[in-house]
Amino acid sequence: MELASFNPYNTLGALFVGVLISCSLFGIVIVQTYIYYTRFPDDRMYLKLMVGQILLCELGHCICVCHAVFHLAVNEYGNVLALSQMPRSLEGAIALSGIIGTVFQVFFVERVRIISGRLWIPLLCWTMSVVRCALTFVVTAEARKMHTVAEFVSGWKWLCAFVLAIGSAVDLFIALSLSYYLNTQKGKTFRR
Repeated sequence: MELASFNPYNTLGALFVGVLISCSLFGIVIVQTYIYYTRFPDDRMYLKLMVGQILLCELGHCICVCHAVFHLAVNEYGNVLALSQMPRSLEGAIALSGIIGTVFQVFFVERVRIISGRLWIPLLCWTMSVVRCALTFVVTAEARKMHTVAEFVSGWKWLCAFVLAIGSAVDLFIALSLSYYLNTQKGKTFRR
């Protein structure tokens, strides 16, 4: 890639805007975590640990993506070829996003199980979520082996799309199930 044809707005600019949005959302997660711990001190320990684990994973994710932008924009300043190689910190961000997504999905699938009293939808969703997490680690491992982003995309684009499709399907099942069961049980009270 020649420097004359390089457009930083399409690459570094988009990445920088994405990281700014990600860091802003991380700030919201910190506020929500603080509010949770101060307003619900009597919640079960496993819930408190889950919230803490999510916060730590989100912190790690934020650090990884910030490092990737710093590496590309500062350490590799002027080196257009550096954009063809994925920074190692992005691999960590991929793995952490798999963990975060799975924890959220498992939590909400447990809500579906409690509200519905049935097991078949939760079992399907739990299985799909665990498969998604495992495949996210496969994507991370394969990204680590590749030398260029183009090489990774040509070999593993299908798996990345499959991982995203599984995550979307589980989210859709959860949303539809919760909507259905909460609507059918309107007026009934739930135990905490």
